[in-house]
Amino acid sequence: FWGIKQYRDAGWQIIGDQIAVRYRVFGLNTFLVKRIKVQSIELQQNPLQKRRNLKAFVIRIASSVGGTKISLKGIDEEDGDKIMGWVNKRMK
Repeated sequence: FWGIKQYRDAGWQIIGDQIAVRYRVFGLNTFLVKRIKVQSIELQQNPLQKRRNLKAFVIRIASSVGGTKISLKGIDEEDGDKIMGWVNKRMK
């Protein structure tokens, strides 16, 4: 039951120059991150995820506490590429 709830509540959306990421550990966590605050992004894929065309991403953001790490597992490969493209727009 809990795993299904975590899966259903997880998601992301790009809105202009910020990304909204939502996931559940015990409570529901929602982050709104401006592109300028993203310090690094990493896409990960293990062999099981590769067979199902899934990826996980980790975003590290600048914050006053010394940085925050936001991760979301089980996103489509295509979605991972969209997120990377969104972050890389900042570099241009």
